[in-house]
Amino acid sequence: MKYSNLVEYLTVADVFIDYILQNCSEKELNVMLHDIMKHLKKAKVTEAALAVLESIIFKLMTYLKELRHLLSLPYFVNILDVFHGDIRVSVCKRIASSVSRNNQIIKDPVTQHFMFEICKSLHDSLDSLSSEDDRRQLARLIARFVQLVDFGCDLEQHLSFLVDCRGTFANMDLIRETVVHLSNRIATDTLRLLKGNHSSHSVEFVKSCVTFNEITIPSINIITNRVDLYLETAEVALMNGLLSHVEGLTKSSITCLQEVQNVEEAKRKEIEEEGFICIRKLCSFLVLVPGHPDLGPFYLLRGLINLLNTQPWFQGQYKVQILCGILSICSTLHQGSLPYHVQSMEVASNDELFFGEPAYNEELLLIMNEVVEDIISSLDQVTDMIHGQQALDLCNLFITTFVGDDELNALCTSLFKTATASLPKQNGYLHSTLSFAKSRGLTLTA
Repeated sequence: MKYSNLVEYLTVADVFIDYILQNCSEKELNVMLHDIMKHLKKAKVTEAALAVLESIIFKLMTYLKELRHLLSLPYFVNILDVFHGDIRVSVCKRIASSVSRNNQIIKDPVTQHFMFEICKSLHDSLDSLSSEDDRRQLARLIARFVQLVDFGCDLEQHLSFLVDCRGTFANMDLIRETVVHLSNRIATDTLRLLKGNHSSHSVEFVKSCVTFNEITIPSINIITNRVDLYLETAEVALMNGLLSHVEGLTKSSITCLQEVQNVEEAKRKEIEEEGFICIRKLCSFLVLVPGHPDLGPFYLLRGLINLLNTQPWFQGQYKVQILCGILSICSTLHQGSLPYHVQSMEVASNDELFFGEPAYNEELLLIMNEVVEDIISSLDQVTDMIHGQQALDLCNLFITTFVGDDELNALCTSLFKTATASLPKQNGYLHSTLSFAKSRGLTLTA
């Protein structure tokens, strides 16, 4: 029986294709798709016809789960090209969701190109009327596609792909963040493949990865995400011995935090909490970063302290905890050998560069005294908020850093009393603090 009405024909085909997918071979499926394509060329394709055609496409995707298999069908792509408007967006979304759900690495160039065009359609479908939920959903789908693409050992081609993604999906912060993460992974993969022994060509390639990130990160809207990515890229640059980039990226992360005070009041609290976490990461990273031959070993640390003193949002417990983090850095840098180093022949840590020089120790002690004064001053403002474990944390920090200072010994005793008042007597942390203080020649009393 022949159908002159396209919608009627496609309705029958929609039912019949179930039987073919379950019981017939690919040869019969191709015949069916060829016949559908012939009917689509002869008649005007209405919205009603597209709705039925969408059902057919979804059934194909349900039975043939591998995208590569679908693309091998002679008429699959041609049928997809018939779709337009909202129905095309729906089909593209279903394809992208299927790829994301199957979680299969995409190595085939044809599949990579096809999915890139699918994601481009999704990106271009967004406009000023699109909801935030739609934007987030599509951004996640596109980001997952970008993560699944794999070029094997052709890392330069992979970086080129990331450049294309950054340009094509320019309106999505999540994509910019994703390509930065992947660029860093490419740089570390390069180091791993070369077993840490860079050639002049590989160094230039890694510099390209880092420079790509330096260009991309400033366009990301969320401040704390920018800081995290600056620090992540700085770590990768340090691993690869790119010290000039490390300096610039670390300074950018500190400068970025100055923007927190400009955030609207409704979002300020959340950003401040995330900013505090970023600064703790920065403190840990500064242990590894070698000092500057002209600006001194602590110029980046000085920059962080200056930030604390100039930003009004660094107040209360946050300020105390950040100052304690800085004091921990100073205590660590005062050791003859740092607890961890960068595994790179091109990077020497501060214990190798400066330790033993009188000027190094003098400046370090000066910074430590300034920080302790700030901590004591800040504690006076938040005494009622310091209790329990936090009081013990401060006590242990002072015991670790200073021995024999009467004023600080008295402060440790006061902090220990505060902790004792809010913790049970059997608390293990209390007893370990007592034992540690005794080993350092300090007697704490409750």
